[in-house]
Amino acid sequence: AEQDDAQEQLRNRWPLLQSVITEHEAGHHAIYHQLVTLIPQVLENLGETPCGELDRKVQAAIAAVVDNVRESSRDYDSQHDSGDYLAQL
Repeated sequence: AEQDDAQEQLRNRWPLLQSVITEHEAGHHAIYHQLVTLIPQVLENLGETPCGELDRKVQAAIAAVVDNVRESSRDYDSQHDSGDYLAQL
C-alpha cells in the first residue's frame, strides 16, 4: 500500500517535473542557438587572412565562441536553478 501511494504521488507529480525540465532545457537550447548564429559573424570578422594562418585563426575564433556559449550555459544553470528536480517529486 505504501509503495502504491508513492507510485501514485510520482505519477501525479511527473507532469510538473517534466514541465520544469523542459522549460529549463529550452533556456539551454536558446543559448546554444547563439553559437549557430555567432559563428558566421566571427568568421567574417577574421577579414583577410593569409592561407597559412587561416586554419589556426578559424579554430581559435570558433573555440572562443564555444567557450563563451559554454560559460553562458553554466551561468544560466547557476542563475536559473530550478532546484533539485528530484525534490520536485
